Amino acid sequence: MALFAGLFLSSCSDDKDENSIGGLSIASYAPTKVIAGQEVTITGTGLGDVTAVVFPGGVKATEINKVGSGLISVIVPEGIDAKGGDLTIETNGESVTSRVPMTIGAPAVSIVAPLDAVVKINERIEIYGTDLEFISKAIFPGADGNPVEIDAVKFRRKSTSLLYIPVPMGIAVGPADVTLVDCSGKTYLTTGFTLSDEIAGGGDEPEEIGSVVWSAGFEITSWNWFEPNASDFDFGGYAPKVGQKLKFVISGAQDDSRFCYCRGNWAGIDLGGEGDINNIGITSETKEVIITMTEELVEDFTTGAPVMHLSGTNFKLEKIVLLPIVLWEGEAYIEPSWANWIYMSVGGDYNLDFGEVVPEVGDVLRVTTADHDADITVCICLGWSWWAPDVEGMGANTITVAAGKNDVNTVLTEDGVANVKDQIILGGSDWTALRVELLGKKLE
Repeated sequence: MALFAGLFLSSCSDDKDENSIGGLSIASYAPTKVIAGQEVTITGTGLGDVTAVVFPGGVKATEINKVGSGLISVIVPEGIDAKGGDLTIETNGESVTSRVPMTIGAPAVSIVAPLDAVVKINERIEIYGTDLEFISKAIFPGADGNPVEIDAVKFRRKSTSLLYIPVPMGIAVGPADVTLVDCSGKTYLTTGFTLSDEIAGGGDEPEEIGSVVWSAGFEITSWNWFEPNASDFDFGGYAPKVGQKLKFVISGAQDDSRFCYCRGNWAGIDLGGEGDINNIGITSETKEVIITMTEELVEDFTTGAPVMHLSGTNFKLEKIVLLPIVLWEGEAYIEPSWANWIYMSVGGDYNLDFGEVVPEVGDVLRVTTADHDADITVCICLGWSWWAPDVEGMGANTITVAAGKNDVNTVLTEDGVANVKDQIILGGSDWTALRVELLGKKLE
């Protein structure tokens, strides 16, 4: 294993995108496949003096965000050559071209399905085409006249040629068009779907996504109080994180029902209520209330007794669900014999989405693999420097994962936190990545 790790680190160094003249250099840029309106980040030296970034076709961008001498970002302009080509940076009297050429994406939809069946809530529509990894959300017509959006992080499959998009709650019934939006804001209209407000599988709600941390059920009648302790919740061994979403699943609400949440110390949290911020109106159509975990709420759920005071009028609290922090989800195949690498970055081909969550030392980065009936080799690197984390506590970033094991975990150190938001690189031999997520610190 030590000899193999040494070979790997050498190949990483060879793969780094670096060209330089004098004090000006490009170490790397991401993403390497782009569309107009997308942000590109460039690292290197002497970048504080850059006056222009030249994209394929000679199209210049001069509005440059200079983070420092080693990092700049720029928005991809319109009109760049669709064939792709060189990325060049210019200063007064110098220019440097990246060794890695830029590829230009062109999202397009070719086929949609199903067109011969009614699609129920929690079932999926299928979108086939090219460069679909740039699609960031789908917009369905809403029953109340307002559109219902679903972010790409909730797509059941997201790849360059295929999207599986689950039909959300609250959609309008009947013939429907679904609008896709790419990461630059451009829209793509898909037509011919027929939607139903029935729930697939005959249940009262779609299949749950996330960890059910409490499910005992509690009837809220007229301002009686639900006051659980921290010991009443099961977070699956990992602490919740600031920015993570907590969903309250409810049933039986009436058009004049109320939902009220106070912290364990009776301080109100901001739910957007008028006059009383922690007291909001809900209706018979309300099936869930979602809150964002603040630093104070995380502290409540890990140390408080009680952790909350929840009340209101006329509804049943069915369960409480901690929604996962999915950084990426899709299907990415790593070919045998180290033949390819998967580069995940914000806005890249394999788009990372951290939302409001900030990685911290002690958090767990989890990569989920597809089922495999033989041992596989999994490698994880972080950041443009290809920093090597300790995977599964094995003392290396390249490990053998036994047949039948699907979750590969890495505890973030200070270096891991510094690098993880820049880029996650997956490699190895003959395996498929399905999901990358961030978990909180492991509970003792």
